[in-house]
Amino acid sequence: KLVLLFSIIAVVLTLCVSVYAYYSNLSLLDANTSDTLNALGSKILNEVEQHVQLMNYAVDELHSNVEFMDAMYLASAVQESESVYDQLSMQTVMSRWLYQEPLLGNFFRVNVYAPNGLYLSSRFEKTDTVACFSDEAKELVASLDYLEQVKKDPFVFHLVGPHSDPWSLAQNIPVISAVKAVYWHGAFVGYIEVSSLLSDFTHIFSVENLDGFTAYAHFPSASPDLSPDADEQAFGGLDENIISKCLLSNGSECFALRIPSTMLNLSILVSQDMSSYRQKAQELLLQSLSVGGVILSFGIVFIVVSSKRLTLSIRLLTQRIRNLPNENLLNPPDDLALQHVASPRDQEIYRLEQVFNDLLTRLRKATINELALQQSTLQAQLNALQTQINPHFVYNTLNIISAKGMECGNEEIIDICDRFAQMLRYSTDTRSRTATLDQEIVNARHYLLLAKARYEDRLEFDIHMPEHTVELRIPKLTLQPIVENALRHGFTGCLGKHIIRLEGTLRENNLVLTIRDNGCGFSEEVLLQMKEAFDQIDQELTPFADPSDGHIGLINTYLRLHYYSQGKIHMSLFNDGGAVVCLTFPGERSNDHV
Repeated sequence: KLVLLFSIIAVVLTLCVSVYAYYSNLSLLDANTSDTLNALGSKILNEVEQHVQLMNYAVDELHSNVEFMDAMYLASAVQESESVYDQLSMQTVMSRWLYQEPLLGNFFRVNVYAPNGLYLSSRFEKTDTVACFSDEAKELVASLDYLEQVKKDPFVFHLVGPHSDPWSLAQNIPVISAVKAVYWHGAFVGYIEVSSLLSDFTHIFSVENLDGFTAYAHFPSASPDLSPDADEQAFGGLDENIISKCLLSNGSECFALRIPSTMLNLSILVSQDMSSYRQKAQELLLQSLSVGGVILSFGIVFIVVSSKRLTLSIRLLTQRIRNLPNENLLNPPDDLALQHVASPRDQEIYRLEQVFNDLLTRLRKATINELALQQSTLQAQLNALQTQINPHFVYNTLNIISAKGMECGNEEIIDICDRFAQMLRYSTDTRSRTATLDQEIVNARHYLLLAKARYEDRLEFDIHMPEHTVELRIPKLTLQPIVENALRHGFTGCLGKHIIRLEGTLRENNLVLTIRDNGCGFSEEVLLQMKEAFDQIDQELTPFADPSDGHIGLINTYLRLHYYSQGKIHMSLFNDGGAVVCLTFPGERSNDHV
């Protein structure tokens, strides 16, 4: 029991510690995931802002060049009627600065354009763009939908999300552009646009060294995002700077964080795949269980060894008690008291064994006394049997009285003696505890006829039983005590004729016997006391004291019926023109039991 108890305690404690360690490590994993997402998002955002800031520097560099801006101012006002020479001279000045400015070489393309068709690019060696002052250039400038927002807020640097380079005619080239509306001498002169290849940005979002982590750039005004894997439906509703669990369109889950840029019109989205997170959580769980299992194994071994050592004395004492034969109780007391198997170091068990030896000594004395008492009791019983009256003497006496009545010609004396003898034989026959209903009725009729010899015309009785119920077996001496109770207590103070009726019926395979009289009936106090006594008997308790005005026979009868039938027989008392006793028996025809 000690091994089992302490093993259960060890298992529970180890499990609790393992669960606590697991959830502690899981909290650290959550904190580490949060820190990683924040750090990764901040790092990527800083790199993006640095790259975009460099694009802004390029725009500011051209905007601060007076010669370039004067040429752009004149070129933006050029009409188709002006000479080609004037157009070329202004283009030459602007192109020289576009080609010579070293900062501009860091980008895919730097474009200068105006609504009148002005268009120049830093990619002078390429011929895949539209021609300056061409109708195609005018239509292209007019078709750029983001220029309307740029012109409304000219002093703000506008970042245009991933889109195809509109100036390239040969192929679809994805770029990100920084656009600024340019004013010179108080007049709007056009736009300066710096474009970087999308690939220059995507390498910033590469997190190959972090398993399960991905990063995207989200432009609210542009679609698609930097990465085609970005799930707009899942990430679109993320709160700023709050890590949330997202369900992607492919059914997978992830932790996601959106970090907005205060300088740019974009947000950085970083996420960790939930499968990677769960894998790490499973590794933590296995680690906690493994450590707990090792600790538990050593603990169980220690518990088994220490428990065996602690219980050695009590086990030896238990074995001694089990092997103790009965005849040892008659050994001399000194032999029992000198035996010791417990170690004196185990003081409690050692004292327990001393008490056990003392009890053995007392038990031996008690056994000897009991044997002597049994012999004395047996002798007393033999003496009592010798003084008992021989039952045959009673029957012989009744025969003598009956013979005397026959000599005198008194048939009533003969009949009384015969009925009394039959009742005596029936009540003293102990061969069976049960009898048929017919036998019980005959015995009750004998009693009533003997009572009628006393009361004469003042007593009338009626017995009615269906023919098919007389073979049912009920406990012996059931009816006669109830009839006797009715005669003794039911007519106290009644001067009229005494009437007793016995009726039997079958209801739902149950035999119902009703014994009623026309006497004064039960008082309310007696009915209450009898009900409490019956309830106590049903609960296997000894009933309380007898009712105040007798009826002890009913209580004894109910007690005997209850134990004979194991609670199957029920008795109820009530008043209906006198006292009524109702017995309900299970309608069985067995010869062995009711």
